[in-house]
Amino acid sequence: MTITDTAVADSYVDAKNEASYETRQMRFLTSMIKICDAVAALLSDRKNTLPKKLPLIPLEYSDTAAASFITQLKDTTTSIVLNDASRWTLTDDELRLETETSLKKHDVAERIKRLDLDKRTLSIFREAYDAMKLAISDSEVAKLVAAKKDVEARRKAATEDAAKAFAGSALDGIGGESWSLLWEQARKYSESTAYPQALFPVTDEGKLCVLCHQPLDDAARGRMSDFELFVKGGLEATATNAEKEHASAIAKLPKVPDQKKWDWHMEFIKVPAEVGSALRAAIGLRLEAIPKTDGTSLLPKIDWSVVDLALDATAATQAKEAAALVELTKDGKKAELEKTLRELKARQWLSQQKNAVADEIARLAAIKRLTKAESTTKTNVFTTKKNELANNELATGYQERFVSELKKLGGSRLKVEPVPIPEGKGKVSFKLAIKGARKETSASEVLSEGENRIVALSAFLADITGSGQLTPFVFDDPVSSLDQEFEERVVERLVELAKSRQVIVFTHRLSLLALIEEAAGKTVPLSINTLRRVGPNVGMVDTLDVRHGKPDKGFTVIREQKLPQIRKLAAAGNGEAYDAALKAACSDFRILIERTVEKVLLNGLIERFRRSVQTQQIKSLAKITMGDCSTVEEMMTKYSKFEHSQSDELPGSLPSVDELAADLDVVITWIDEFKKRVT
Repeated sequence: MTITDTAVADSYVDAKNEASYETRQMRFLTSMIKICDAVAALLSDRKNTLPKKLPLIPLEYSDTAAASFITQLKDTTTSIVLNDASRWTLTDDELRLETETSLKKHDVAERIKRLDLDKRTLSIFREAYDAMKLAISDSEVAKLVAAKKDVEARRKAATEDAAKAFAGSALDGIGGESWSLLWEQARKYSESTAYPQALFPVTDEGKLCVLCHQPLDDAARGRMSDFELFVKGGLEATATNAEKEHASAIAKLPKVPDQKKWDWHMEFIKVPAEVGSALRAAIGLRLEAIPKTDGTSLLPKIDWSVVDLALDATAATQAKEAAALVELTKDGKKAELEKTLRELKARQWLSQQKNAVADEIARLAAIKRLTKAESTTKTNVFTTKKNELANNELATGYQERFVSELKKLGGSRLKVEPVPIPEGKGKVSFKLAIKGARKETSASEVLSEGENRIVALSAFLADITGSGQLTPFVFDDPVSSLDQEFEERVVERLVELAKSRQVIVFTHRLSLLALIEEAAGKTVPLSINTLRRVGPNVGMVDTLDVRHGKPDKGFTVIREQKLPQIRKLAAAGNGEAYDAALKAACSDFRILIERTVEKVLLNGLIERFRRSVQTQQIKSLAKITMGDCSTVEEMMTKYSKFEHSQSDELPGSLPSVDELAADLDVVITWIDEFKKRVT
C-alpha cells in the first residue's frame, strides 16, 4: 500500500527522493548486490570474531630474533619452523641464570656504590661486634672480678677501722654502708639547705644537729667532728673510691643488641635466624651474670664461631666481587652480556607463547581464506551494469512518466522537470527543478500552493506507477482549495487509476466527492464512508450516511434504529447522553430533508457540487404541489435550529422522542406518496 499526503507531497517538491521502483533486470541486480553485501558482511563478521590473541612483544625484546620471528609470522609458517624458533632447554635456562647473575654483578657503577655501602655496613657491625665480644670476654671479666674483690677487701678494712674507732659509741654500725649513706645525705642537706655558707659538719655554739634538730652539746660536737674525720680518713676514702670505680666499670659493659638491628645484621651476613637468636640470648645471659659473678668459670659460655666465620665469609665475598667489578670494567663485556640475556629471555618468552603463536598462525590462515572469499563478493560489475540500466530505464523512464502525469493532471504549462541524481550501487534519486532557471532554485519557491500539489502528485505517480505493481493507493486530500483548476483532471486520473487497483481517498471537500461520484458513474465501483466525531471520540464511522444514502432509507434508520436507542437512554436517566443522541438525530433529520429536496422533490435534476444537470428529470417538477412545498418548508424550519447556531437568548429546545417519531412518520409517508405520484 502506497500513501501520499501533504508531507509526502512536500518531500517530492523540496527534497530529493530515491526511486521506489526498479525494473525486473534491476531488481535482479539489486538482489545480487544485496546478497553479495550480506555475504561480505557475514565474512567480515567472521573475521571480526577471530581477533588477535597473541600477547604483545615486550618492549625490551623488540630487537631480538624472537621478535623478528613474531613480526614476520605468516599463515604459511610451519610447525617445524615454530618448534625451532621456540626451542628452550635446561641448558638454555642455566645459561640465562648465569648471564643474569653476571649482569647483576656487572652493573658496575651502581653495584660499586652498593658494594661500598655493604662494606661500610659490615665494618661498623664488625667493630661493634668485636668490642662487645672483647668487653664480655673472660680476660675482661676477670679484671672486673678482681676489682670487685678489691672493693670488698677495702670496704672490710674500712668497716673494721670504724668499729675500732667508735667502739665506745652507744650504737653499732658506725662506718657501715647504711650509716655512710645517712652521713652523706646529712652532708647534702647541711650544705644545700640548713647551713649553705658553712662546711659540714657545723658544730658552732648554738647550732642544731641536722639529723635530730637538737642543740649540740660538747660531746655531740666532738662525735660529729670524729665522724667527719673518719669519713675523710684513708681507709674509708679508699674504699669509697674503689666502689665508685667498680660501679663505673660495670656501667660501661655493652647492652644486649637491639632485636631488629641484630636480626638484620644476621641476615646480612647470612647467619640462620635461629642461630642468631640463640647467640643474642646467650649474650644477654652473660651480661646479666657478670656483675654478680665471683669467677669467669661461673659465667654462661658463648659460641662466637658461627658469626666469626660468617663475618669472614662476607668480607671475602665482598672483596672478591670488588675485584671482579674492577676486572670487568676493563673487559667491556657488559653490552655483549646484555644482548645475550635479551636474546635468551626473548626465546624463553617465545617458548612460553608457543601455543598462542600456533593459534595465531591458524587465525592468519583462516583470515586469508575469508579475505579471499570476501574478494569474490565485490559488487563492481553488478553496480556498473545497474547504473547503466538506471540511467537508461529509471532516469529516462521517470522523466517521461512525469511529463505524462503532469499533462494528465492539467499541468503541462508548468516549467518543471525531474533531475536524476545517481547515488551509487544503481540507486537513483530525483529532484524537481525549474526548467531554464539561471540559478538553482527550489520549485516550491516558484510554484503556487496549488501548482506545488499538482507537481508533487505528478512526481508521486511517475515514481510509483513505474514499478508496474498494482498496489493500493491512499490519497489524503490530493488537491487543496487552491487547486480548483486542476480538480477535475485529478479526479479523472484517480478514477482511471481505480480501474486497475484500489484507490482510497480521504477528503473533506464535498466538491471533490461530487466529482468523484460523477466520474466513477457505473464503470468503477464506489464506496463512500463518512468519519465523524462522536463526543470525545474521533474517526468513528457514521452508520447513517445522511449525505449519500437515499432519504427514505435514512429516515427509516432514524426511526427504526436511533429512536429505540434514545428511548433506552431516557429510561436509564442518562440525561447528557440522551440530549446528545436526540440532538444528533434531529441534525440528521434536517440534513435528510435537504437531501429530500435534491433526490425526491427535484428527483435528482440538480445537486450541490455536481456540474451536470439531469434535464430528463425536468418533467417531475410538474408533479410538485403546494402541500409538498409546505411539508418540506415546515420540517426545514423546525429542525434547522439543531443544525445551525442559535442565539443564547433564544435557545432551541429539543423535541420529544414521540414528536420526532411523529415527524418521521409524516415525512416517510409523504415520500412514499410522492414517489407513487411521480412514477
